[in-house]
Amino acid sequence: MGQDKLFGLQVLRGLAAFLVLVGHVQHEAVSMAASAGAALDWRVYPGSVGVDIFFVISGFVIVYAAQKMIGQSGAFKAFLWRRFVRIAPIYWFYTSLMVGVVLIMPHAVQIARYDFWHVVQSYLFIPHIRPLGDSVRPLLSLGWSLNYEMYFYLILAALLALPLRKMMVALSLYFALTVMIGFFLPQPWVILNYWFDPIVLEFLIGAWLAYAYIRGVRLPSWTLWAGCLFGLGLVTLHLWYDVLYSPFVFEWLRALTGMVFVAALTLPSGAAALKPPRVLTALGDSSYSLYLAHPFIIGAAQLIWMRLFDGGALWLFCGLTICACLIGAHIAYLIIERPLIRIISGLPRRKNTSPDQ
Repeated sequence: MGQDKLFGLQVLRGLAAFLVLVGHVQHEAVSMAASAGAALDWRVYPGSVGVDIFFVISGFVIVYAAQKMIGQSGAFKAFLWRRFVRIAPIYWFYTSLMVGVVLIMPHAVQIARYDFWHVVQSYLFIPHIRPLGDSVRPLLSLGWSLNYEMYFYLILAALLALPLRKMMVALSLYFALTVMIGFFLPQPWVILNYWFDPIVLEFLIGAWLAYAYIRGVRLPSWTLWAGCLFGLGLVTLHLWYDVLYSPFVFEWLRALTGMVFVAALTLPSGAAALKPPRVLTALGDSSYSLYLAHPFIIGAAQLIWMRLFDGGALWLFCGLTICACLIGAHIAYLIIERPLIRIISGLPRRKNTSPDQ
């Protein structure tokens, strides 16, 4: 029996990347206004909620796709190779591009500095404090989320020898235990503090939703649209993050947003038959390229806009830059990401991209 192609999740990937993009474009506009001696009274959207949605999607997709490998000989290596091919080459491409930028135009990048070991650890997905000393980030700052992704892949791969139910129990116990340990770790233990952060529980949320889907749990069909509307309400609520912010309320609100969306697009009866417009699935197809490429497009747009308009007309800047990022990322997906994955994986050309790839 073939696996369902849950195209709703592909659209959700696009939404998640779009939220990250909007937050970063708005943040850049505020910085440009400050450079011009002005101030913008904007509510800057916390685009990081898009990453939380990504993590819940990832937990679902990886368990859903890995079910075919459970108990199979060589599953550990095969699973990690598939995830490596999907994640690492494109990330390395944009990390290399960032290396070139910080070497050739260091004045244009305020949050990154070249350091040999910083670059090496960035390529290897090793959490570390960057040379600026202000946070745990790789050279390409957005790669912080991929460090968590690779960690989750490694833990799940180690458990593939177990039956599905036991694998889920072991996965839950591991993350619950390590998150509890994380509250008591000394601050200098950078790697363990990073991996044992409560944010990893978002992968677990997605994993359990996948387990429910695999076991045949289905909700009434009306919950699809009700859940999506509720999820959009939660997305809007994040505009008031400064009011909601607390380690308990805001961080768990982001996890709830991802859980509601993923549940609404998978568990209701008829969700597997959902056929979104091609433009929305195309946005999902290029979501990874959008996530990694948009800082470069925003940076170029900022340099051009400041030279031409000296920090004025920032609403227009935001609109045009968002459009440029969407178009540029899809082009990058077509001419960089997709060909590179085909070359490395050796897989034949496929017409459709589905969430279980």
